Amino acid sequence: MANTLLNPTNLVRAMVKQFENNVSAVMTSKRLTKKEFEIGGWKAGASTNISVPNLFTTRTTQQFSGQDIIERSKSVAVDKVWGVDITGITALQMKMNLESFMDEVMKPKMAVLSAKFESDYLDYIAKHTPNLVGTAGTTPQSTRVYLQAGQKLNENAAPESDRTMHIGPVANTETVNAMTGLFHRDISIEKQFQRGIMGEGVLGFDFYMNQAIPTITTGSRNTDATIITTATSGAVTLEISGLGGNATIAAGEHFTVGTGGTSVYSVNPLTKQTTGQLQQFVVTAAATANGSGVATVPILPGVTLAGPYQNVTRLPTLNDAVTFVGSASTAYPHNLCWYKDAFCFVSIEMDKPAGVDFAAVATYKGISMKIVRDYDIQLDRYLVRTDIYGGFGELKGEWASVVIG
Repeated sequence: MANTLLNPTNLVRAMVKQFENNVSAVMTSKRLTKKEFEIGGWKAGASTNISVPNLFTTRTTQQFSGQDIIERSKSVAVDKVWGVDITGITALQMKMNLESFMDEVMKPKMAVLSAKFESDYLDYIAKHTPNLVGTAGTTPQSTRVYLQAGQKLNENAAPESDRTMHIGPVANTETVNAMTGLFHRDISIEKQFQRGIMGEGVLGFDFYMNQAIPTITTGSRNTDATIITTATSGAVTLEISGLGGNATIAAGEHFTVGTGGTSVYSVNPLTKQTTGQLQQFVVTAAATANGSGVATVPILPGVTLAGPYQNVTRLPTLNDAVTFVGSASTAYPHNLCWYKDAFCFVSIEMDKPAGVDFAAVATYKGISMKIVRDYDIQLDRYLVRTDIYGGFGELKGEWASVVIG
């Protein structure tokens, strides 16, 4: 088989395929490529709207009760750039064939680029996933904890197909060791022994060992606090007191509201009946309390008490207890699972720049990558830059769950 010549189109195609091989998290999520930024050009802070499904209520009387179909969407900021720049490429290296250039020059760069990208994506998911199972400080490994993660998705009416579980190296080791051969198909058992991974179709998930699983360090807040202002339906922030003077709450922390009969429970999005489970909230951005220990905390999901998007049995109310997961100022791994449409990556297909002889853009499986080469006349060498432009979006965060470690 003849070697492939090194030209910009062949090179960027090979690079984006190599990149795709290393980003299991985004490849198990919804991906879209946008070209609408070509007119006027892409600008930092740009955003695009992504459609999300409608929900409805069911009537229980004979009387017709029409509900309009409203085009719903969520705004996704496409304000991120990931790139790897290389200096010092020689003219001799640029004369290599594609296979040699990829092996010697570009594959190590794609490994670094994909690792940063994957880390950013998983960190975003962890900070936009309200559901949580497991025990803080205990590495997940039992069938029960993974079934509980699936239960969270079921309670929120997530489709049963296309579910993936991404666990860190420690959780992977303990899980494979604890569950080898239990209730698995022959192919899954083979993968466990030969590759040290759980495999596909296990406990309702395709399992991935992912080194980029985020570890989130909790803030200095008190473990228990209270609601200081009764929330209104539709609220996406909660006023919390008793946190401690100037205490912090980290993005990605989880908490529940209420105790006993005054608890805030989640409801099934289709039947609107209580699940019997406490509604869990995730803090989407870091917050700092004032000197009196009060902070306005941004949350997901927002609280809705009635209508087609009802998600709680009652609103967080003055003096309700707020209970955080885990101890203060402690780091916890956040293993993650989701249905593929819970989150999305939006990639921007950029124009090739003018005035250079070596430039190309390629899109593969919803990921667009650009490569540009220029010449450094002073040092007689080539400069090569690689870019990916895009952003992450939460479409239905309730179709995901943290499996805390």
